[in-house]
Amino acid sequence: GVYPVGSIVQLSDGRVGIVWTSNDSQPLKPIVKCFYSRKYKRYIDVAMVDLKSSSYSVEKAIAPSSLEVDPKPFYD
Repeated sequence: GVYPVGSIVQLSDGRVGIVWTSNDSQPLKPIVKCFYSRKYKRYIDVAMVDLKSSSYSVEKAIAPSSLEVDPKPFYD
């Protein structure tokens, strides 16, 4: 897929999350587990966002090393 499961992405509203489930019919619209906001520079309540039924989109992929916080705890 375009965004492999486990990759880190930034959504159009500034939230950062982990690609949780891919979407075979619409590869640009996976389910993302959001846990951080780059807009507010803080952790947020974890939310699963299904981009297939959302107005948000993936803005860009993020290398884990360039993220301000440690995403490892959120892979569980």
